Amino acid sequence: MKTQTHFGITFVLFVLLFVASAQAQSQDPKAWIRNGDAAWQQGNTAAALVNYNYAFNNLGWDWSSALTLTQRYLALGQESQALNAYRFGVQLAWNWAIDPNTLQLRPQAQSVASGEQGLATAINQYNNTFKNMRMSEAARNWLQQAAKQAYDSYQLLQQKKAGTTTTPTTPPTTTLPPPVASRTDWNTNADALQIGQRYSCSCPANGTLSYVYGFDVYRSDVSICTAAVQAGLITQAAGGTVVIEVRPGQPYAPGSRNGIVSSSGAASAKSYVFVRR
Repeated sequence: MKTQTHFGITFVLFVLLFVASAQAQSQDPKAWIRNGDAAWQQGNTAAALVNYNYAFNNLGWDWSSALTLTQRYLALGQESQALNAYRFGVQLAWNWAIDPNTLQLRPQAQSVASGEQGLATAINQYNNTFKNMRMSEAARNWLQQAAKQAYDSYQLLQQKKAGTTTTPTTPPTTTLPPPVASRTDWNTNADALQIGQRYSCSCPANGTLSYVYGFDVYRSDVSICTAAVQAGLITQAAGGTVVIEVRPGQPYAPGSRNGIVSSSGAASAKSYVFVRR
């Protein structure tokens, strides 16, 4: 009986230690990436992907791990996840430097420096590594778009640091087709729209607001007109016309602006952003 009791206590302690270790690791995406790398080196790509996905779901504010995951996903042929990781890394870096509620520089110089480093790293890794990796033409075009967004964000950050407001000069890395006119009401979202295309959307006056997932980058099932009100492009009373660009999905950040509070959300198949003209 004593032996059984001792064994039971030892087993319970082992389980508790294992759970505590797993909980600690779950907060560290770099630990999951290391586990994934170890599994990959042993030829177990399925286990590697499981670990990389855990890392992605626990990124927190870690833009560096997001960019690391971009390379890992591309190498494993997981193009959608690679694009999500890269875009999320760029967004995290931007949010380190810029308060999404005020669109002003964060007061902590260290935070701004981290964001600036993240955006520069995203651009450099695209130029030196990512664009040279094997991927489909569609993924290559979208990764190029994301790198251009990182470049534009970096230029805008430099302007904010310098206290200027001129429009940055961006390299002609890509040319998007003109927006396609789309009949829109306040229930219209981007679920049925094509990734890689821009759409011009007209919102009638005095529409009805609905739920929002995301902040600046919106989940595809979110009302385009409601998101446009939050983005400050139109008002509910007057309505107006906006242009969106449909992109691959990503995790969505919460936020509050112009009286509309948006929720966070997991990655989806598609997302959209507004093209500010």
